[in-house]
Amino acid sequence: MATELKIAYSDALKVVLKEQPGVNDPRVYNELPKAAMAKVVEDKIIMCRSQGRL
Repeated sequence: MATELKIAYSDALKVVLKEQPGVNDPRVYNELPKAAMAKVVEDKIIMCRSQGRL
């Protein structure tokens, strides 16, 4: 799981930095990577049939 999160984060970060090479504010360049990681987590929750559980 951790590796999948790292891959999602780094792939999305590469896209952001390629499209906006001058960005240096982590609040800006971390938006897409955080969303990519959230998507991985959401997919895993659905795969494990754990949606709606705490």
